Amino acid sequence: MTAQLDLDSTIAKYATASFDDDTPLLDAGLESLSLLRLAVDVAADDDAEIDATRLVELHTVGELKVWLRELAAAGSSDDGVARDRAGNAADHRVPEGAARGRQPGADQADLQPGHAVRP
Repeated sequence: MTAQLDLDSTIAKYATASFDDDTPLLDAGLESLSLLRLAVDVAADDDAEIDATRLVELHTVGELKVWLRELAAAGSSDDGVARDRAGNAADHRVPEGAARGRQPGADQADLQPGHAVRP
């Protein structure tokens, strides 16, 4: 991804008609598959999550640009920490006990030989 995102040029690769920010997506020839391809092109990195359910909320090219800017910014930060859409650091903590191979909240008796571990 380039430092300055040129969304008009990127969208033009997939549009089948001329458009401006007020053009409805279907009038620009942008259907769901082309919108997903656009999202993949613009995503901050290869592991970025794309919330395809937001596509139903998009009606114009201008709304698409806002969504694509958010997608490009999501997950990218100078500190290398994964972030959610709101910019909060993602929580990747392992529940207590899980790292030791037991279910969180399991009793010590469950770990004794001859005792079955409850699901």
